[in-house]
Amino acid sequence: MTTVYESSIDQSITDVLAVLRTYADEVDRDARFPTESVDALRDAGLLGVGIPREFGGGGATLTDIARISRALGAECASTAMIFVMHQSQVLSIVRHGKSDAMADLQRRIVTDRILVASATT
Repeated sequence: MTTVYESSIDQSITDVLAVLRTYADEVDRDARFPTESVDALRDAGLLGVGIPREFGGGGATLTDIARISRALGAECASTAMIFVMHQSQVLSIVRHGKSDAMADLQRRIVTDRILVASATT
């Protein structure tokens, strides 16, 4: 059974995948950052999908995030890698960031559509 949340995410993914299909060959050929794809992730609210709903995020499970990642990877490996690396940082903040500052950061990731990276990326 599909929940309302899953239906909403599925539509968002469908919209994002159309953008990925448009630019994936160019991103690979020119070895460039997939700006259009990351913008599509932002516009669809998928950067905040791993943030708990109490902070305005999608409250996605790890399984949900893996499903999204797989769909992205089937169209553009670069975008999928960026999404996965972002979500790994987000999930670290969610799991280990229990201070008020980290709660505020989670809200900002959702409202400001921040792409989170780490020093290793």
